[in-house]
This record gives sequence, C-alpha cells and structure tokens, in this order.
Amino acid sequence: MNILWQAFSQCPEKLPTKHFEKANKETIRQLLYKQMEHWNIPKHLSDIIDHTNMFFPRSIYEIKDFPVWSKGRVVLVGDAVHTANPFVGQGASYSLEDAMLIAKMLRDHEYRDAFYYYEKDRRKRTEELNALFQHMSIQNDIDKKMNEYTIEWDEETYV
Repeated sequence: MNILWQAFSQCPEKLPTKHFEKANKETIRQLLYKQMEHWNIPKHLSDIIDHTNMFFPRSIYEIKDFPVWSKGRVVLVGDAVHTANPFVGQGASYSLEDAMLIAKMLRDHEYRDAFYYYEKDRRKRTEELNALFQHMSIQNDIDKKMNEYTIEWDEETYV
C-alpha cells in the first residue's frame, strides 16, 4: 500500500537546495521534526514520518507587492504578477479572469487606460482572496469571495 501525505511550513527565506530539495531522507526527517518541535506530536504522526521511504521536498514561492503590473505596452497577467496559494486551486482561475478582463479593457480603452483599470480591479481582488487564503478563513467566506466576482461583457455575464 502507498500513502501520499504532505507537510507545509513557512520560512523567511529559501533553504539552500542541498539542504532541502536534494537532502537525504534523514535530513528531511530532522527538518520535519525541527519544524514541529513545539507541537505535541501524536505517536501515529511520528510513525508515519519515521516509516516514509521517499520524500519529495519542494520550495514554493509567493510574489508580493509588485509595484506596477505594466510598463509601456507590456502587461503582466496570471502567475507572472500575482501568485495564488497552489493548494487552493485558484491559479488558473486568476489567469483566466485576468485574460478576460484585460481583453475587455483593451476593447474599450486605449492601452494605458486599459492597463490601469485592469490592475486596479485585479490587484484588489487577488490581494483580498490571498489574504483569506493566508489565514484560511471560514470556508464559506472564501467560497463566497471567489464566486462573487463577475466580468460583464456586452449582454452576457461571465463568472
């Protein structure tokens, strides 16, 4: 039987690759235990860690506070400008929303205005959602906030 389990932790800076992504099993175990040293770890959790044969450590990065999302005739969309926590499944949704809104703004405005309105709308939305995800607020609040956003396109509304 194979079991997949995951553990997540935050660090103020990236761990060196040789000490994390390329570390041996025992080093990873020690890192896990160090991260949980002030927890009251149940025996079954320690058993899982002790009996795990393969670890796949990966660093995940978050982009914060890009000062501007465009320069000249170039505008950034999706993960290039704002990341979403990969465990809540919103990265593709953010990108599709960005693409839809920037297309609408470019249809209706000169590119400098289009980029301005796109960033104003999308920055607010992604920052609010990311703040909810950061604190893993009540699930209903997250669901409501994700689903209340609409982009009106002529007679139809796309959610």
